[in-house]
Amino acid sequence: MKPYLMQELSPELDGSLGSNRSEQPCFLGAKTDQQALLAWLGQYLGNANTLSAYRKEAERLGLWALLCLRKPISSLTAEDFEAYAGFLLNPSPRELWQSPAGGRKGRKDPDWRPFQGPLSPQAQRQALIILNSCMAWLVSARYLAGNPLSLSRRPRQRTSLKVERYLERPLWDYLKEYVEGLAQESDRDRAHAQRLRWVLSLFYLGGLRISDIVDNGMSAF
Repeated sequence: MKPYLMQELSPELDGSLGSNRSEQPCFLGAKTDQQALLAWLGQYLGNANTLSAYRKEAERLGLWALLCLRKPISSLTAEDFEAYAGFLLNPSPRELWQSPAGGRKGRKDPDWRPFQGPLSPQAQRQALIILNSCMAWLVSARYLAGNPLSLSRRPRQRTSLKVERYLERPLWDYLKEYVEGLAQESDRDRAHAQRLRWVLSLFYLGGLRISDIVDNGMSAF
């Protein structure tokens, strides 16, 4: 299988005639869906990991639209995206869409497949978030008339922040007592104590990471 962004497509499938194409003047020079997607991906050329992840989702969607619906991406409807969401949980037929176990191939290999296996619900949600961002960007660029994914009422996963490293309350209380007990005899002593009190309050209330503390000075404020 050839990745979507490496396909040569007819005008009926390349998006130049897509039913969701905007009638307003486009801010992009793109004439086809592939060109529009490459413009979107061009924002992430400086971040290899993000670029790879976003390109993967764009190519999966493009191949699915092409092979399963015989549609360009710019003709997909809200119902199509609902069907695609289900497809992500079980890409089939397996031999067409999924690589064999341990069979990861490069994008230029003819045995390359878009999936390593079915996506977990969490990975599915992440894929749809990326695609929603893509569709919204193409709408803002006036390439698409609207974003079909914006109609989805799929519930968002609620996540909680897992704090693994922190100072317990007794230790914070000890630090505050220590700062309050610093010498205050001279102007220099008082300035030093006030600075420590301010910095400690900033750390406590801001929840700063170690990198935030060591990589920034007063000039950063």
